[in-house]
Amino acid sequence: MARAFRPGVDDRRVWATDIEAFSEHFLFEARGYDEWRLHHLEAGDSDVTLWWLAWDGDELAGYVIPDNCEQGAEIGDLAVRKPWRGCGIGRALLRAAFTTLRDRGYAVARLYVDAQNGTSAVRVYESAGMYVSRRFDVMGMPLACERRAGAACAAPAAALLAPEAPQGLCRPGFARPDLSSP
Repeated sequence: MARAFRPGVDDRRVWATDIEAFSEHFLFEARGYDEWRLHHLEAGDSDVTLWWLAWDGDELAGYVIPDNCEQGAEIGDLAVRKPWRGCGIGRALLRAAFTTLRDRGYAVARLYVDAQNGTSAVRVYESAGMYVSRRFDVMGMPLACERRAGAACAAPAAALLAPEAPQGLCRPGFARPDLSSP
C-alpha cells in the first residue's frame, strides 16, 4: 500500500530505510538522524506533502522524495529496500509522485542517477516513463605517483609544462601545451 508521508510519525522509519537502501552505493555515507532531518525535512526545497511511502504491512518497503527546484520538480531520492526490489515498488512510487506533481502544476520531473549502480535504477526510471535527457561524465585522475617494482614515476607536471622541457617528456602523440599566451 502506498500513502503520503506523515511528518513526526514516519520520519525515523524513512531515515532508517534511507540508510539501508543506499548502504551499497559507492558514495554512501551514513548520516545521523539530525543531519538527515536537516537535509530532507528542513531544507528550503523540501515539501513533505509530495513524499510517498510504500508499505508491506507494517514494514516500510520504500519511498520517493520529490523536491521543488527552479526548473520544476526533482526526484531527490527513490529508495526500495532490498527484500522488495524487483517487485515494481519503485515504478509505483514514481508514478504516484508524477501524478501528485502533475496535479500540483509541475510540467516536468527530473532526477540524477548513477547509471552504473547495481540496482537497475535506470530500467526502473525508464519503466516509469522517464528517458535520458542529458548525460555527463565525472572525470578523475590519480595525483599520487604510483611506483611499481623497479618503475620510475613519469616527469612531474611542472617539468612537462616548463618552456624548456623537451618534447620527449610528453607522451607520444601529445604535444606540450603552449602556455605563452594568456
